[in-house]
Amino acid sequence: MKPVKSVTPTMTLRTLIDKLVARNLLEPTLEPKIVKTLEVSPTTPLPWMAKVLMGISAWLATIFLLIFMGVAHLVDSTQTAIILGALLVISTVTLQRWQQNQLFLSQLWLALNLTGQILFIGGTGLETDIPTAALTALALTSLLLVIYQDTLLRFISVLIATLALVILVNELAMPQAIHLVSFGLAVGATWCWLGEPYHLTHAFLAALYRPLGYGLTVALQLLLLLSINAIGNYYLSSVTWWLSTVGLTVLLLTVEYQLLETNQVNLLSAKSTLILLGTLAVAGILYQSPGIIASLIITLIAFQRGNRVLLGLAITFFTTFLIAYYYHLELTLLAKSIALMTGGVALLGLRWLLKRTWSNAQGGN
Repeated sequence: MKPVKSVTPTMTLRTLIDKLVARNLLEPTLEPKIVKTLEVSPTTPLPWMAKVLMGISAWLATIFLLIFMGVAHLVDSTQTAIILGALLVISTVTLQRWQQNQLFLSQLWLALNLTGQILFIGGTGLETDIPTAALTALALTSLLLVIYQDTLLRFISVLIATLALVILVNELAMPQAIHLVSFGLAVGATWCWLGEPYHLTHAFLAALYRPLGYGLTVALQLLLLLSINAIGNYYLSSVTWWLSTVGLTVLLLTVEYQLLETNQVNLLSAKSTLILLGTLAVAGILYQSPGIIASLIITLIAFQRGNRVLLGLAITFFTTFLIAYYYHLELTLLAKSIALMTGGVALLGLRWLLKRTWSNAQGGN
């Protein structure tokens, strides 16, 4: 006679929600919103690779359309560029809301919208000056981020808005204001991803937080590429990047504090102390490389949310900033090798110490 296997009762999503509410891990007011969201039959999303290819095709279509307009002399003055650009933006916003479920048409509207943005912003810059064009780009992309219901354009709008801010900072001769931009991008990305459970139940933010979150994450990392000596010395040579490191370190400590508190870890315990002091030590060593600190923030959030795409972005940029940091160390090759070996041994030792402390704490409990 075969032994009878114990059958684990199947946990439904509704049961899980009830248990989370019972343990005070989910606000009771959110329960009906989550149930209502689950009752809506979702459409099958396109793979992210297909969206990337569509984005590239949209940019190519925009470039060829601009070349055609230039060759055909359709735009012969700045006033014509501004008017034509405004008409393209307004018409594509209207048409996209009317026919937003057809793939070909949505990409056509996207290409025409980008063309309209370039004509309108470029015409404004030629008619006035670069700071005015940057402010126009910032206002236009912010408006489109809200009213244009397309994931790809919302992602692109965040990048364009960030570029406009960088240009504005440079034109106004306020290089240290770049730290406010980087900190704002990091705070925005953190808010998007850590608040994901609440955004999903929000009528407006449910469709906005993902392109906004990815856009802020990529924009932050691309902006901090300027902290690499070879790039930053050419564009923003007078920026003291350790100020960005200070702001991002404060944010990283805040995220760690929130995650420790969420997981009910005693903030005065040895493991919490090791984590927070280790963060300060790493930030002190890498004070001239804010990109590494930003990558650590994104990595921590990606693990917490179980987001592989976000984790891939964090690892890619972390590797880039780490290579740049090693390359620009003003040391001999032997000293660099010793520094890498020492850092590796220190990290392995910290990992062992954290695991040992964690195991002892769990055993004591």
